[in-house]
Amino acid sequence: MSLEPRKAHIQTEYLEAMRSEISHWVSQYAYHNSLITITKCVLSEHGGRITVYVSVFPEHGMQGALSLLSRHGKEIADEIGKRYRHRRKPFLMFEADVASATANLIDATTIADAKIAELREAKKLASEEE
Repeated sequence: MSLEPRKAHIQTEYLEAMRSEISHWVSQYAYHNSLITITKCVLSEHGGRITVYVSVFPEHGMQGALSLLSRHGKEIADEIGKRYRHRRKPFLMFEADVASATANLIDATTIADAKIAELREAKKLASEEE
């Protein structure tokens, strides 16, 4: 199902606004022992549900963050409903952004590999000097 360009643009703007609103709520009310990032929002085909993808650092805080957001989903949706009266209030579902976690793991692995190579080179130079 392809949306005409204008509707697609409006939908994209709406979802970005939702991401921003939810991020604002997180910055004000969520625990501050984890960094919680709203990475994207995806609207269901019928438009009544928004799946909100979340990234958390450190990753061991993911379940707590998802639990917090799920408990307050109705409250967050009510706040969104007040600002966007022309749209029906969305049902929010929160899920871990696995792609973001994978990217973080790849970044950490790349950094570790670079550090290992650097240490090997330093060890090689030290042995050559002896």
